[in-house]
Formats: sequence, structure tokens, C-alpha cells
Amino acid sequence: MILETAARLMAAGLCAPRSGRDPVNLPMINNWLEAMGDSNPRYAAEGAAPPAMAQVWTMRGLHPVSTPDDPLQAMVTVLDEAGFTSVVATNCEQTYHRYLRVGEELTVRSRLSEVVGPKKTALGEGWFVTTESTWFVGDEAVATMLFRVLKYKPAPSSPPLVPGAPIRPVVNRDTSYFWDGTALGELRIQQCSSCGVLRHPPGPMCPSCGAAKPSYVVAEGAGTVYSYVVHHHPP
Repeated sequence: MILETAARLMAAGLCAPRSGRDPVNLPMINNWLEAMGDSNPRYAAEGAAPPAMAQVWTMRGLHPVSTPDDPLQAMVTVLDEAGFTSVVATNCEQTYHRYLRVGEELTVRSRLSEVVGPKKTALGEGWFVTTESTWFVGDEAVATMLFRVLKYKPAPSSPPLVPGAPIRPVVNRDTSYFWDGTALGELRIQQCSSCGVLRHPPGPMCPSCGAAKPSYVVAEGAGTVYSYVVHHHPP
């Protein structure tokens, strides 16, 4: 059924032209440039659209409705019915023949060029479906795109890993005084024995005077906390 449908769709050739909702327009160009971070001034100055926007002008919108002769949608439907319900795009190659100008109206025509499978992949067994689309202004081809997707059955999930234990605090010569204090119910704060500056987190050398003689004081347990962080072990 899959190969028969693929052969029929490939023999049908290009589908009927599908028109864009709007002509090439400056507001959409400006929105695209802003989203992409493209500050090239020539587009506004010359009334030209970025070549990579070719596909934008014929997008179906937020709630798309496929046309009956859309070769990609027809092939996807058959593969869905065969159990290949997941999809991932694998290739997209675009060719631009010229800049599009504000006011031009585009149509797009697509054809199914190749269906290969079934193939075993890391994602699961599936079929590679390739379509070729051409954008026109009138009868002039202005851009083309090769687009390939993998329609696949997800591979069985691996058994869950045994969850690891939370990492215990690393105790060394710089921090042992702090953890010794927590065992006694104390909150110890490192203090420089030379200049008296308090610091946390602890370290071997005072950042204020450079002395390497750390000591500590025990917090009284009263005061104002301005900020704090609670670390949680990930699941």
C-alpha cells in the first residue's frame, strides 16, 4: 500500500498551484528581520525580501487546511495509517533564483520525488519521504526547496535507569570547619584571622588582605536573610 501510493503520487507530478495569503509585504519582512536579528538595511531601502523568506509567503497559517492533492500530506496520511505516526525533518535544501519584491504574489507547486523504506534508524523503523517545491511569480520560478522527513514507529523505550543517590557535599581542608559545625547544629562563617573580614563560600585566602589564616565565627541565628538558594537533587 505504501509503495503503491508513492508510485501513484510520483506519477501525478506537480500539484495544482497554491497561492499565498498575502503579497510580499514590508510589515512581514520587518517582523521576520526583527525575529532573526538581521539588520541589513537593503531590504527596506530596495523593497526586497530576504531570500530565506520564500516559504513564508505561502505558509497556510496557524490553522492550516491541506489541499486534496498535497503530495506530502497524502503520503503522511498513508504512513500514519500504517503505524508510522512519528515524524522528524532530516533535510531541507533551498535554492533562490532572485530577490522577491514588495507587491509580488507567489504560488507554490509541489511534487513527491522519492519514498524510501522501510529503514531501521536509531529513532525506530521508518520511511524517508522527499518532496520538491517550486515557488513562482506568474510563470517565473523564483525559488525551489527539497524537503525530506522521516516517518517512523518509535523504538521501544529503554527500561528506566536506577536513580542515583544525591551527591554528598565535598569536604576538604577549606570547608571541613563548616560541615563539622553543621554536625553540631552550628552555622559557621569563615573569618580572616588577620583583618576580620567575613566571607562565604569559604576559601583558602582572604580576598580582602590576602592572608592565608582563615578562622570562623558561629552565627547567632538571628538576622535578616536577603537571598538564599535551595539546591534540589534532580530526579
